[in-house]
Amino acid sequence: MADDVKNTLIERIKSSSYYSIQLDETTDVADLANLMVYVRYEHDGAAQEDFLFCQPLETRTTNGLEWKKCVGVCTDGARAMTGRHSGVAARIKEVAPEMRWTHCSIHREALAVKKMPDGLKFVLDSAVKSVNFIKARPMQSRLFQVLCDEMGSEHVQLLLHTEVRWLSRGKVLSRLFELHREVQVFLQDKNVPLSDMFDNTVWLSQLAYLYLATGDSYRTIAFSYRVGHATVAVIVREVAGAIWTALVEETMPAPANSGSLYFNYKSTHSLVLLAVVDTQYLFRVVDVGGFGRSSDGGSLREFCIWREAQRWQSAATT
Repeated sequence: MADDVKNTLIERIKSSSYYSIQLDETTDVADLANLMVYVRYEHDGAAQEDFLFCQPLETRTTNGLEWKKCVGVCTDGARAMTGRHSGVAARIKEVAPEMRWTHCSIHREALAVKKMPDGLKFVLDSAVKSVNFIKARPMQSRLFQVLCDEMGSEHVQLLLHTEVRWLSRGKVLSRLFELHREVQVFLQDKNVPLSDMFDNTVWLSQLAYLYLATGDSYRTIAFSYRVGHATVAVIVREVAGAIWTALVEETMPAPANSGSLYFNYKSTHSLVLLAVVDTQYLFRVVDVGGFGRSSDGGSLREFCIWREAQRWQSAATT
């Protein structure tokens, strides 16, 4: 059955006019490096996304795909992937000149977090220490579970953060924010100095800022707190506004020596974010980092998909 599914997927990709791939290396519990590949292709007039394979690459492997149809590759910024002469992107571009390489947005987010302001870095570090104090010891974890049961909490366990699995950071902060009262009581009972942080309103607001920055849907929040979607929308808007007012000068200062590049018509400093979504409201193309002074039209002309659309239009007319 597995071979049949794989062969069907490969045949669909072969019949597609174009396709793009996203790939990265991951390490399993046996410390064996594996290559994971996702593919996006055209099928029945719509874009489809599927998991292509995950396997150790001890030797060469083939799948029968035509690389000249590859129009996009998304990877991290490692030299093996992006090297000008022998990187994966360069090798594919030799066969498919129209291919475009994209730096994975999640990797870029992880890199950006490493350079976060000192205030937010302190909040993140102290939050991780609080969680690890409970989760790193089985006895502490069991006692905390009993405490959560007695307080009628929806969750009874925190999530352990590890620097290797940096995608876990968002889930760890979300769970900590939901259980911050229980964590404070537990740390106070153990006479841990970290408990004082949970009485600091500035620290809590910064923790809320990091929590909201991890992203979540209104549907999930509404289900978790048993409230309506409209109520969640109002609460998120008010909380985000309050956090912005309190932290904007600290967390989003104007870039040094930038002049008026980021100064917009609203008399504030900003970056331009442009995105394209499909009919299912899924993000297909995202561009972040344009100068705030640029107009919508000027930003669109610098958008990668605009240049591609102009090129396709020119090719169609000729």
